[in-house]
Amino acid sequence: MHSCALDENGTAFCWGANVYGELGNGGQSDAPEPTPVAGEHKFTQIVAGRMHTCGITTSHDAYCWGWDNSGELGAGDVSAERCTYFGTNPCSRTPRLVVGTHQWAQLSATDRATCGVTTAGELYC
Repeated sequence: MHSCALDENGTAFCWGANVYGELGNGGQSDAPEPTPVAGEHKFTQIVAGRMHTCGITTSHDAYCWGWDNSGELGAGDVSAERCTYFGTNPCSRTPRLVVGTHQWAQLSATDRATCGVTTAGELYC
């Protein structure tokens, strides 16, 4: 329902549906053109799930934003922020740091989950 990409400087841009804040720009309005993700993070990778997005920064931290009904964002709790569309659902309209002291090498986002491989080669979901 949305797409994201990085520019040559590692700035993340997302566009398309923004039902649950999956564009990460602090709002909830759809965007027909690339819109910068909030927070001025510099990313090396970005992945778009169905209604959430995650990225790895240049310091190997992971951030996620968007729909958080099942803890997809990995922040250690379900987001207190609420987005209304089909109801009042947990979400984050801006990037949230994934908890733990892991250094991330790669991420993959699906419909309702996010998995990643650390720089030490460990797999987490």
